[in-house]
Amino acid sequence: MTAGVVIFAYDNDLVDYVAMAAWSASNIHRHLNLPVCVITDLETIPDHYEFDQVIVRPKRGQDLRYYSDFNGSATWYNLDRMSVYALSPWEHTLVLDADYVVASDKLLHLFEVKQDFLAHDHAHDVTGLEKFNQNNFMGPACLPMSWATVMLYRRSRIAELTFDAMAMIQRNWTHYIMLHGINDTTYRNDYALTIAQS
Repeated sequence: MTAGVVIFAYDNDLVDYVAMAAWSASNIHRHLNLPVCVITDLETIPDHYEFDQVIVRPKRGQDLRYYSDFNGSATWYNLDRMSVYALSPWEHTLVLDADYVVASDKLLHLFEVKQDFLAHDHAHDVTGLEKFNQNNFMGPACLPMSWATVMLYRRSRIAELTFDAMAMIQRNWTHYIMLHGINDTTYRNDYALTIAQS
């Protein structure tokens, strides 16, 4: 079974997500020894970026996101994640955020798990200074959060249905935020995944 990593990277006026994904790709090669596919709208990628495959797609944006590092807002192109099932060149795909830091080979253990779809369901502060309990549940019903930051799937009906459900939730986002009492109207893949898996 073929295996690899997919990263979505759509730059905006403040953040160079493609450069971030390239830095991550070099870490993925070093620690995981897996090929990396970037999905981006850029037609030309610098030669020194270590992507094994590039898929070019138009970026789709919806919301402004505030970036505290820059003390400013920019469009957040965050609407394409559920298309990974159709786009990934591999049968067994690890999907990572562009800013996720791969610093060991631990993610390789996910490929050994005999499940068709995996995502983290818990966040914690590695320093132990803060409680992240509010990040582990969604909405007034306190649905257990599923994080789209790291997802692993193998081609299967379960994975396909998960991404189809996320797409349906995104198309009907206004309905779902009212249904689940979410105060923030910004579309989040984490919320869509949480609802899809509930």
